[in-house]
Amino acid sequence: MLCLLGVVPAFVTGTLPATSWLPGTEGFRWAWFDLSLARPLSLALLLAASVVGWPLRPRWLWLAMLPLLLLVLTPISRVGAADGPLHWIERDRGAEDPAFEAERTAIERLAAPAGRVERALARLPPALPDAAALRSQWQALDAARPDRMQGGGARLRQLSVDLAQLQAAFDQAPRAQASAADPQRKELAARYAQAFADHERLRRLMAGHPPPAAQVWALRAQLGLHELWHADKRARWLEAPYQLAGSLLVLAVIGALGVGHRVVLAFVGLALLASFVSAAGCTGGGWVALAIAALQPVLVGALALLMLRLLARAWLDNREIWRSTPAPALRRALLWSLLLWSPFALVLGANFWAGRTIGQAVEQTLYRISLPVPEGQPPAPALLRDSDDTRPTLREDLHVAVARLYADIEDKGIGAARGAGGNTAAAAQRMKKASMEAFDDVLRDSIFQYDGVPRRRACLLWDPLACIANIPLDMANAAYQGPRNRIRADLEARLEAAIADARQAADAGSASVEAALRSQAAQVSKLTREQIDDLLLVSAGVSALGSATLLFVAARAFLLMLARLLFAQNKDAFMTITPRERSLPTQARPVRVDVPEGDELHLHLERGRLLMKPAFDVDGAAPNTLWLPPQPWRAALARIRHGCYFLKEIEAGDEPRTLTLKSTPGTNFFCWDIPEDAEVAFRWDRFAGMSGSVRLRRVFSFKLGTVVLGHVSVATARGPGLLVQHAYTRASAQRTSVAQARVVGWVMGTLFRVESGKSKKNVYVDHCHVVCAEPGVAVHEAAREGRGGHGLWRELLGLLRP
Repeated sequence: MLCLLGVVPAFVTGTLPATSWLPGTEGFRWAWFDLSLARPLSLALLLAASVVGWPLRPRWLWLAMLPLLLLVLTPISRVGAADGPLHWIERDRGAEDPAFEAERTAIERLAAPAGRVERALARLPPALPDAAALRSQWQALDAARPDRMQGGGARLRQLSVDLAQLQAAFDQAPRAQASAADPQRKELAARYAQAFADHERLRRLMAGHPPPAAQVWALRAQLGLHELWHADKRARWLEAPYQLAGSLLVLAVIGALGVGHRVVLAFVGLALLASFVSAAGCTGGGWVALAIAALQPVLVGALALLMLRLLARAWLDNREIWRSTPAPALRRALLWSLLLWSPFALVLGANFWAGRTIGQAVEQTLYRISLPVPEGQPPAPALLRDSDDTRPTLREDLHVAVARLYADIEDKGIGAARGAGGNTAAAAQRMKKASMEAFDDVLRDSIFQYDGVPRRRACLLWDPLACIANIPLDMANAAYQGPRNRIRADLEARLEAAIADARQAADAGSASVEAALRSQAAQVSKLTREQIDDLLLVSAGVSALGSATLLFVAARAFLLMLARLLFAQNKDAFMTITPRERSLPTQARPVRVDVPEGDELHLHLERGRLLMKPAFDVDGAAPNTLWLPPQPWRAALARIRHGCYFLKEIEAGDEPRTLTLKSTPGTNFFCWDIPEDAEVAFRWDRFAGMSGSVRLRRVFSFKLGTVVLGHVSVATARGPGLLVQHAYTRASAQRTSVAQARVVGWVMGTLFRVESGKSKKNVYVDHCHVVCAEPGVAVHEAAREGRGGHGLWRELLGLLRP
C-alpha cells in the first residue's frame, strides 16, 4: 500500500500507461498534480516502505519502492499537463512592456535551449515546429510601428543595459577611488539621469505607438502553444521512467491481488480523494466541473485496470485446463477458435475504425466552421484555426479560439464604454450592449447559422433517410445550444452585476467599468474553457467505456468458442464451473435438494427464520416484512433488479413450523438443504427465499465452465440453512444432458462436461449442452417452447447481465 501511493500522481492525471491504454481515452494532457507538497510526503512514504520492507524476502520485492524513489528524484515540479497557451494571452494589458522584451526572451529560450538536458531533449522525438519562426513574428511587431519607431526595442534594450552598468559603476566608485569619489559619483549620477530620461522617453513613445493588437495577440498565442508543446515533450521524457515503474507495479499488484482486494480498493479510494484535491486547484468552475475533472481519470483508470484483471483472470482461472489438455489438442482448439472468432475481430476493428473516422470527420468540420458573409464577398476565416497540422491540437485550438472570442468582446465593450464620455452609467450600458452583440455575432443561436456545417435536409414522408440523417445533426445542435445559452446567461448576469456596481459608485469613472469588464470576461473565458474540457472528458470517458465493453464482449466470445471446441467431443473432460472449488467428496455432509413430484413444497422450520421474496406467499405462518434489507451490500444491483432486495421473514415459534409453498403455472418451487461450509450456486431470477443463517456471496470467474453457462459471475449461498428456488417449468435433478441456459442451480464442486454438435461452424447457430457428473447435484428446468437454447449470436446478448 505504501508503494502504491507513489503511483497516485500519475494515476489521477491520466498519464499512467497501465490505466490510459483503452481506445478512445483522451490523447491530450489536461490535469496536473503539484509535487511541492507531494514530494516530502513521498519521501516519508519511501522511508516508511523501507522500514516495513526490510525483513521481506526475496529482496527483489524492494523494486516496488522504485516509483516512490523516482517520484522523489525526478527533476519535475508537477506530474501531468504543463501550463496552457493562455498565460501569455491573459497578461494585464495595462502593464505591458512596449518593447515586448519578455516575449523576445521566451522566444530565444525556445529557439536555443540552454543546458545539456534541454539540448538532448530537443533532439528526441517527436519533432516540434521550429520556434525560430517566432522571431520573424516578433520582428514584425517592430516593423508595424512608424518608421521613426522601428528599432526602438533594440535601443530600449541597450539603454536598459547602460542603466545597469552605470548603476554598478556608481555603487563601486567609493570603494575604487575614495579620494575622487564625489566628482565621479556626480558624473555617474548625471549620466544615469540622462540615460534614464532617454529610456523613459523612448518607452512612452513606443507605448503611444503600439503595434496592432491582433498581431500582438497572434504572437502571444503561438508563443504559448510552443511553450506548451516543449513543456509537454520535456515532461513525457522526464516522467517516462517513473511512469514505467508505476505501470509495472500496478500490473503486478492487479495480477497478484485482483481489483477487489482491500489494498487495491484503498488505493483507488485514496486516489479519488487526491484527484478531488488536485482538481480543486485546477478548475475554477462549480461542482459539476470539479466532479468531472476528479472522477473521469479515476473511473477510466479503474476501468482499464478491470479490463487488465479480466484478461489476467481468463488465463489464471483456466490454468488447470491448460495443463491437463494435451498440447496438440489445445493448439488445434485455439486455432479453430481464432478462425471462428474472426467475425468478432472484424466487427471490433470496424467499430474502432468507425469511431476514429467519425471523430476525425467531426474535428475536420470544426476546423471548417466560419461566420457567414454576404454573397460575393470572400469567405471569412475559420473560427477554429489549426495551430499545427502535424499533431492533434484540438483542445489547445479550442482554448485559443475561446480566448480570442472574449478578447474581442472585451475590446468592443471597452471601445463602446469609452465612447460614452464621462457618464459611467451610460458607459456601462453601452459596454453591456456591445459585449452581448459581439458574443451573439460569434456564438450564433444554432450551428446551422455557420458556414461549413452540414445542412438539415427536408424531412418528407417519401424520404425517410433524410429524417434519419437529421437526427445526429439535431443532437449536435442541442448539445451546442445548451452550453451556449448557459454561458450567455452567465455573461449577461455578470455584466448586469458590473452595471449595478457602477451605478452604486457613479463617481468611480469609466475606468472601473473597463476593469470590471476585463475581470468578468476573463472569468467567463475560463469557465467556457472548463466546459469545453468537460465535454471532451465526458466524450473520452464514454468512448473508453464503449471500448471496454467491446473488448469484454470479444474476449468473452472467444472463451465461449474455445470452451465449446475444446470439450465438445471429449467425454472425459469434466470441470468445475468456477476455479478453486472444493471437491464434493471432502464435504462432511452432502447437500440435499428437494424437488417435489407434486405441486406443493413442504419446509420444516425448526429454528431461526426464513426470508422470502415478497412476491411469494407461504402457507403456515404470517409473514413480517423487513424494513431493512438483509446483507444489504451483497449483490445489491442484481437483487434490486429481480425484486428480492427487501424480503419478508417468517420466524420459527416455540414449536417447529411446517410451511407450504404451492406451485402455480410458471412457478415451481424446490429447496436446497445446505450444511455448514457447503455452497450452492443459484440464479437471482430463480430466487425465492433462504434461511437467515445463509450467507450470500458472488464469485467472479472467467473459467471456461462459467463462460459456458453464460455468466462471468456466480451467486452462491453458503450454509447452514435452506435455499428456496423456483423454476418457470418443471424442475428436475436428473443427471442428463441439458441446454446450459436451463441450469438454475448446482452444488459448488460439481463437475460438468460440455457437449456440442460435431459441426464447428454451427457454434453460431446451435446451443451446447452440459452434463452433471456424479456425485454432483444440479437442478434444471424443462425446456419451454422456443426457449430450449440458442447459438452464439443470442448468447452474446446476455454477456453483460449482472
